[in-house]
Amino acid sequence: MSFVERAWLVDARPPERPEESTLFVCIAVEPPHGERAARATITAIQKRCAAEDLPLTVMASEPGKPLEISAYGLDIYQRAASEPKPEA
Repeated sequence: MSFVERAWLVDARPPERPEESTLFVCIAVEPPHGERAARATITAIQKRCAAEDLPLTVMASEPGKPLEISAYGLDIYQRAASEPKPEA
């Protein structure tokens, strides 16, 4: 999908319930394309989730904005395309 800037796929486990696994997908996409990107992602990944009996959470977020994912014990920050990449 050319309108998706970035995407993350994480096996997320809330800190208070580490035995509960959720496949978490976050898509960095401009708001007009958010629903389309989320639906396409679900279509592409739902067979794997069903086969492995994994819950799936899909979230679309505006590029460069902080992600609201702290409930999953995740800490990811999107850099704006204009920001320099951190040194490795």
